[in-house]
Amino acid sequence: MPGWGSHTTPLPMQDIDPEHIVMERNLPVEFMVLCLWRGAWIKDDWRPYVRYAIHNRLKNRKDLLFSPVFNEVIDVFFEFQLEGGTFTRRKYIRSIAADIVKTARMSQKDKTAAMILFAATNELEDNNLMQPFHWIRATLGFTQDCSSFGVNMVNSEMHRQKVTLCKMLRGPYEG
Repeated sequence: MPGWGSHTTPLPMQDIDPEHIVMERNLPVEFMVLCLWRGAWIKDDWRPYVRYAIHNRLKNRKDLLFSPVFNEVIDVFFEFQLEGGTFTRRKYIRSIAADIVKTARMSQKDKTAAMILFAATNELEDNNLMQPFHWIRATLGFTQDCSSFGVNMVNSEMHRQKVTLCKMLRGPYEG
């Protein structure tokens, strides 16, 4: 079984800069996170960069992503996502997300937005640093009535996520 290497991916695995991945249209930001996880581009801990990139995208799209249903939990969630928190706080966020997902009258957009809360509060840190990017894009896709506009919104967000993470990696990080 072939392993990771230049023969299994169309990109060369040496001398790839984050900017190269930003320019590739069909590579999501999760590929950049995987590269960071494998030791690319930075010597220190990569998790704060990714956590801040997720936080940045959530803050920039807050009004589109979260309806008033989330007002009770949104501030607690943003603090938890960026800085972590206690088991009790995680349980609180997840219980509200579960209530939203289980409520029949909720829109698909609200249910998908609740999945952002689930993803960002996942017990496995590697999952909570990968999955929120997907759910942000999925939720934005449901903000549009026309499916082609939704697809365009998802593609635009995918590019913006990569640009945000690239800026984090290249610019001075004030953690």
